[in-house]
Amino acid sequence: MSIIPTYALYGQYLDSVTPQYLHYETILDRSIEHNWTIKPHKHQRLCQIFFLRSGNVKIKLGDWEGTTKTPVAIFIPPPVVHMFEFPKNIDGSIVTLELSHIHRSIKNLTLPKNMFEQAILLPCQQDEVVTFERIFQQIETNVLDNKDFKNASLQLLSEQLLVSFAQLNTSQKNENSSRPLSRQEDRAQEFVTLLETHFGSAKPVKFYADQLNISTVQLTRTCKNILNRSPNDLIISRKLLGAKKLLKFSQHSISEIAHTLSFNNIGYFSRLFKLKNGLSPSDYRNSDH
Repeated sequence: MSIIPTYALYGQYLDSVTPQYLHYETILDRSIEHNWTIKPHKHQRLCQIFFLRSGNVKIKLGDWEGTTKTPVAIFIPPPVVHMFEFPKNIDGSIVTLELSHIHRSIKNLTLPKNMFEQAILLPCQQDEVVTFERIFQQIETNVLDNKDFKNASLQLLSEQLLVSFAQLNTSQKNENSSRPLSRQEDRAQEFVTLLETHFGSAKPVKFYADQLNISTVQLTRTCKNILNRSPNDLIISRKLLGAKKLLKFSQHSISEIAHTLSFNNIGYFSRLFKLKNGLSPSDYRNSDH
């Protein structure tokens, strides 16, 4: 069984590094040591804020994964599992803060208590890029300088960073909520919610269509238009994602995993897994993926 490591900073096990008020570094400095790939890991008491000025970064945050196209700001609290694959021309920075500092700042700044409880990824427009660039540059300057009241200055800058992040997060939520979901978008969202509940079962596409009070044809059209995939493909993909997690993070046998996900034929499960992932279940379990 593979255990997700818990680090202080990536590559340094918990308690080997204790940052003072904050830790700052460029992504280049950290990623070049690890061949541009930060493998899945988590932190116990540290929060991280990433500012990625360049795109084409593969990211996994918990169950979500994707590739950035534009500058983004990311907040990662403990203990969210995360990983990155960076291009060699990556331009970005990371600020790491103790969770206790975040809680104190939220109280001092009267920010919503639940604002920073989950991982957040926010695309940045030009104005936001300028704002984050200024704050991160000031943090870097203060970290490198040995002036009086250094920690006080870093505390103020970290609070500016949190406020800017909160403002952008709230602004984007308001923008997204200002346009009501279309009927197809609403159905697609409901389908995905149902799928999260039932993916381990053997329920067919008709079951999901019936739950949504639509036909299988309508559900197929909705999924293809909104999610760019058929319902059956989405069901299979969700099952195989569940299989990958169980292979890596449980001691269940391959036949037990297949049965848990309602594959009655282990041979079919193994062939399908290899077709979609390029490795057999046993090879995937033993790999570094």
